[in-house]
Amino acid sequence: MSNILGLDVSTVNVGLCQLNSNGNILLIEHLKLNNVVDLFQKSELIIDFIKSKNIDISCDIVMESCLLNYRFGFSNTKTIMSLVKINTLVNYLLYKEGYNVINMNVNHARKVLGFKKNTDIKDTKKAIDVFLKTMYYDEYRFITSLEFKKKDDIFDAFILAKAFFLERNQCV
Repeated sequence: MSNILGLDVSTVNVGLCQLNSNGNILLIEHLKLNNVVDLFQKSELIIDFIKSKNIDISCDIVMESCLLNYRFGFSNTKTIMSLVKINTLVNYLLYKEGYNVINMNVNHARKVLGFKKNTDIKDTKKAIDVFLKTMYYDEYRFITSLEFKKKDDIFDAFILAKAFFLERNQCV
């Protein structure tokens, strides 16, 4: 089985989490893009960043399906269009490089891992934090021990990669 790279792409932050064929974390990275305006340039920076980490071409790349969880009032039209564009560009550029790209709904990925929204915790990001700390303590401890300020992008990258690993290996 090949390694898996979970990739949570946005216009400002990108979370990466690579798992080996046993489902263990090989690589955790965070890329900040807030100083870059052009979406084409941002997309190319993401691809260059992945290539700089020596991600093998046989690695399956799991990206969050864009906008499947959209709810009115959370993002404006400009932000939504930017997310669609950058996700499309990154998907295409990865395809051109020869990578196998799988798109997965992040809510589906969370469900595969066993996440259920805690009604006591209104903020989804906080609920994910508590869930990972409880159910995936070793991975959570490893991720939070690193010097990244923006952990939720890395958490989603981990969730995407781990869900794909579990489904691929029929562990669910």
